[in-house]
Amino acid sequence: ALCENGQLTLGGETFSPVFGYHVQKDEDLVAAVAAGVNVVQGMGSFEDGSMGRFLDNCWENYHIRVFLCLYQGNMLPAGHPINRERTKAIIETYKGHPGVAGYMLQDEPYLQDFYNPEGVTDQLLDSYLLIRSLDDAHPIYMTADIGSSQYYKNIGNACDIISADDYPIAGNRAITELYDNVKAADTAVRSRKPVYVILQTYMDSAVRQPTIEEFSHMVYQAFLSGGDAIGVYAFREGNWQLKDSPLYTPLCSFIKTELAALYDAIESGNTYTDVENEGFHIRQYANGTAFGANFDSAESLSSAVLPPAFTVLYGDGALQEASGGTKVTLPALGWFFGNTVPPVFGDTLIVSETEEGKMITYRNDGKRVLPENAKLIAAVYEEHGGIKELIDFSVAKTTVTIAQPKSDTAKIVIMMVDLSDGCPIYKKEIIKK
Repeated sequence: ALCENGQLTLGGETFSPVFGYHVQKDEDLVAAVAAGVNVVQGMGSFEDGSMGRFLDNCWENYHIRVFLCLYQGNMLPAGHPINRERTKAIIETYKGHPGVAGYMLQDEPYLQDFYNPEGVTDQLLDSYLLIRSLDDAHPIYMTADIGSSQYYKNIGNACDIISADDYPIAGNRAITELYDNVKAADTAVRSRKPVYVILQTYMDSAVRQPTIEEFSHMVYQAFLSGGDAIGVYAFREGNWQLKDSPLYTPLCSFIKTELAALYDAIESGNTYTDVENEGFHIRQYANGTAFGANFDSAESLSSAVLPPAFTVLYGDGALQEASGGTKVTLPALGWFFGNTVPPVFGDTLIVSETEEGKMITYRNDGKRVLPENAKLIAAVYEEHGGIKELIDFSVAKTTVTIAQPKSDTAKIVIMMVDLSDGCPIYKKEIIKK
């Protein structure tokens, strides 16, 4: 049911979790599905049947799986004397339900009983053994708050998935502190158990919402420091709803494209090497995929560890040819994700200078062909950012040429798109200089 890389396999289906918190009503579930969420925190009471109705609704109407909360109503661990019999009843009732993803043993246990850490540790282990005696198939999940980082090992010993929630924006801290927190959680479980990272999406009168740039950067921190999956907190807080906030639309796009590409890279099984220096971390996979982030909030950093013909698909890394490879320059708190140009594509794109500006020619001569199930598109942008012209190159033509506008700020973006999911395989941005 639980793969080493953090994926879940349930009912014969393997998927990469995107976790949603406080997904309470149907309108929240609609918003969660649109955002690419596939696992949520359980809601409702076992006693009045609302827990089961929520589970049925999530699975039957939205194909979303649920981690059932075994601490509902009192925040005490699943095996606590007050919860013990109810925990048994919940597991016996729902363990065969296809929508069950696993069980949430307790939330932030050492925060709930800060002055009795030894007692907390004993109750967590007892709870884990109780759940396992009743269901040995579904994973047991537990969230650890950043204030209890000294107990990460204890929490990791009493669950199958440890979750780190760290909201630096809400805490008015540097967002780069998240890296150390996730790394501490991964170290505590010796990289042998998945670490899910729950990121802030909520806001209130006293707490500002992260921008999509801040959220994106924290996602890259999470994966580079040992995280295996991403969650969002929250879809609803009181009368506030994520779907009505400025972050929601760009968040949906990020999860379905950039986060999906990161999951594909991490779960590919390819070996990788990490290049770390003060201020930046780059991970490069054997298949040519690479991503990285700059943790320095004041200076831009460069690294020349990427292979030749590397292209940036997401983020803000600037590339430059260098001896033995490609140099990527990242701005302060910048990030990038990309890969090498597919070999089959070869030197299909030819860029040349003319009096009219840069000319981009696509050649299809039988040797230089597009990969199967791919489309090549060119977008010609106006000076102020709008698209002036969108060209879908036809593979039937041997030569297609378009002219770069004369404006210094206009640009042409060439993108090869995978038709199966709409995600870019290759992207090249050409700016007049």
